[in-house]
Amino acid sequence: MGAPASIKIRAPLDLDSKKLVPAGITLAQRIEYVASLYIENSHISFLNQHGLINPASPHLINMINSARKVSESTNGAFDITVQPLWELARAMETLEHDQATADALWAEARAKVDYRAIEIEGQMVRFTKPGMKITLNGIAQGYVTEQVSTLLQSRGVKHGLINFGEYKGFGKNTNGKPWRVGIQNPVNVLEALDVIDLRDQAVATSAAGAGYVSEQISHIFDARSGRPIGSKPAFASASVIHPSATLADAYATAFTLMDEDHIRRICKTQKGMRAILVRQDAEMVRI
Repeated sequence: MGAPASIKIRAPLDLDSKKLVPAGITLAQRIEYVASLYIENSHISFLNQHGLINPASPHLINMINSARKVSESTNGAFDITVQPLWELARAMETLEHDQATADALWAEARAKVDYRAIEIEGQMVRFTKPGMKITLNGIAQGYVTEQVSTLLQSRGVKHGLINFGEYKGFGKNTNGKPWRVGIQNPVNVLEALDVIDLRDQAVATSAAGAGYVSEQISHIFDARSGRPIGSKPAFASASVIHPSATLADAYATAFTLMDEDHIRRICKTQKGMRAILVRQDAEMVRI
């Protein structure tokens, strides 16, 4: 999924660990074929090209449904239909334009963005607005991590640390303690901001500085405004601890765009959810 991956497990002697890890990798590859924008004939690429896919992969439907829940609770701060904005931002790097032209292009792209305009009926997924496209980049890594964790546990693995861009820890490490994961400081990437004990939990981190469309535009887009967020979103990074790696991933993306009060309200409503936010001046906020 475009990120370093690792599978660490402690398994009983009667389990064949040589088969367990490849099984996890195979599952991750299957989901990548569903969710990757960089695979020409992936399920998401087909949906974006045609506006409809039937039958859709259960993994695609699961990710869209999870994304919708996060979109609703964040009032649209998380929205997988932002892909037209991202594509326009890339095109604007080389396109000669005046302000009026730019405003018109952004308005046209924004009209294609609305998470509520995705319909699911049985195995069919379709867009209700022409020109819509989705990206699962803000949720897919967490989803893969969650699915691989679930697979391994279903096969008898009781202790593991799974990482496909986001981490999920269950059981205990070789020292009999919870799995520990460091959270990178977005201001100084060589420094660990904090260390988290994962007790059947996941942790996901989103940082605006982790990628840029251009020198001025972050890879994170705010669907509510219909514009790129620029180089300084509300928080330099957001880390979310949650029982679900899927939801941790999506909420971490959204929280970089949201105000602290709204983030606190969301964390109070979800059991086992915490957040570590880093402001642009490096101040850390624990919720």
